[in-house]
Amino acid sequence: MAVSDKDVEHVRGAFESFNTTAREDEASIRAHHARWYDPDVEIVNADDWPIPASYRGTEGYVRWYRENYGPYEDVRYAVDFLDAVGDRVVALVTITGRPRGEETELEVQLGLVYGMRGGRIARVELYLGHERALRAAQATA
Repeated sequence: MAVSDKDVEHVRGAFESFNTTAREDEASIRAHHARWYDPDVEIVNADDWPIPASYRGTEGYVRWYRENYGPYEDVRYAVDFLDAVGDRVVALVTITGRPRGEETELEVQLGLVYGMRGGRIARVELYLGHERALRAAQATA
């Protein structure tokens, strides 16, 4: 099933919300999930980075957020590419942040492949770097 321009804009909105909304407490993390994600979302660290894991549903999203972003502050996404590829939405991003209490900023490139359901994010595959994410999405065409 092809994704629509509306699906792409929904993912863009999720990035914008992530970058502009405080997520210091669990209630704000849950509110972000409720606004942008399907309640039964599945998140997969496809390249086993930063840890080999997958997460499902609201509780999984909260755990994913805590494990992946909890040790950092000032986390921001710069979207380098965002569009429909095959039947997925692909975002190629550069993410920055600092370990809590430190001044050194870290930077990593990620590729995120989104499956959509009912206009909401239903599946996310996270890839370290950009190329594998594009190949994975092209395989859905």
